[in-house]
Amino acid sequence: MKDNKIITFQLISFVVDGNRNKKNLNNFIKLINNSKSDIIVFSGWSLYNAEDLKSAQKEIQNEHSIVFFEIFKDTPDHQHRGYVIKNGILIKEKIEQIFAQSTEVNFSVMKTFLDHFENNRIFEIKNKKIGWLICGELNYLKNIQSKGNEVQFRLQNEPSLLKHSNKIMKDIDIFINPIHTPMGNQGKMHKRREYLSKNNKAYCSVSNFDLCKDRYNNDDKNFAQRMKSSKSLQYCYFNSKPVNCCIEDSQKGYVSRTYKIEWQ
Repeated sequence: MKDNKIITFQLISFVVDGNRNKKNLNNFIKLINNSKSDIIVFSGWSLYNAEDLKSAQKEIQNEHSIVFFEIFKDTPDHQHRGYVIKNGILIKEKIEQIFAQSTEVNFSVMKTFLDHFENNRIFEIKNKKIGWLICGELNYLKNIQSKGNEVQFRLQNEPSLLKHSNKIMKDIDIFINPIHTPMGNQGKMHKRREYLSKNNKAYCSVSNFDLCKDRYNNDDKNFAQRMKSSKSLQYCYFNSKPVNCCIEDSQKGYVSRTYKIEWQ
């Protein structure tokens, strides 16, 4: 059916400060319940703790979206893990970020990441497979500056890992990449977005608006507009090209944008 070829994405950015925002819960519930989108992706640190999740589960009524989000502090010994809600039910919890920076990557770390990705990070909606990259895990790729920032798998010279990566990535139709705070060098990031969305694929990323980096007064009457116009907040690509949002909702504390993609 034609309807199955159209997928709507809602990307939601929150405001965070040095101590992380503890006031996202009401907006989190409202945005999910009011959404008509197929896929909802929240920026990193979406909810503060496990108590927020318990409260949200009692209130969520949306039974058509698949929702990707994080909890900043869900256990005493570990912070910011990923969760997935589908049809109003929590279907996956405590998805751990494997690495954050390229300097952390070696053979062992990459193998752990690929195994974890294959077993815990792939979801399906409307016959499309969604693969979840958490923040700096986008660094499983690298740019070759001498070749115009050409993108390739970071451990290109490790045949077993390259084969495993190619197998996984070939099957993914949609890459989502919720981010904690905006990543640097947008020229390189742009090339990676193009790479992950080529050949009839989609890529979406969504970041928080970090007051530590953009020191605006949260009580400023123009704050919502400043947040909305902030660069590096949200991106959606299809077939290596940026997609324009079709619905925008900007309030104090969050920016929500909805994108529509139709597969041929």
